[in-house]
Amino acid sequence: MTAGAVPGSEETLRDGRVVAVRALRGDDAEGVEALWRRLDAAARRRLLELAHLPPDHPRPGEVAAVRPGEAAGIVATVPAGALEQVVGLARYERTAGGAAGFLVFVDAAYRRAG
Repeated sequence: MTAGAVPGSEETLRDGRVVAVRALRGDDAEGVEALWRRLDAAARRRLLELAHLPPDHPRPGEVAAVRPGEAAGIVATVPAGALEQVVGLARYERTAGGAAGFLVFVDAAYRRAG
């Protein structure tokens, strides 16, 4: 995704592939879990840590939970048959003191593509 990507838009990557960028939704849980499964072991652990999910019973799809004013994000998707595949995820979650934690993950096949 480019730095100026606007949710609800399509972005053309440097290699010509097009991704749709939109707001993260609760029904993205399955797509987020599929992205998590495609990550290598180190990246999977990092996602669980950044999302504050327990490593012994991870439910990576919980990252898709949106709580207005508390947790939100965007996803980059590509068509996958009649469905869409999540290939990128950026999410923030408000923490104590008005700060926020965030995580950004991109499918290995889409890294360094712009």
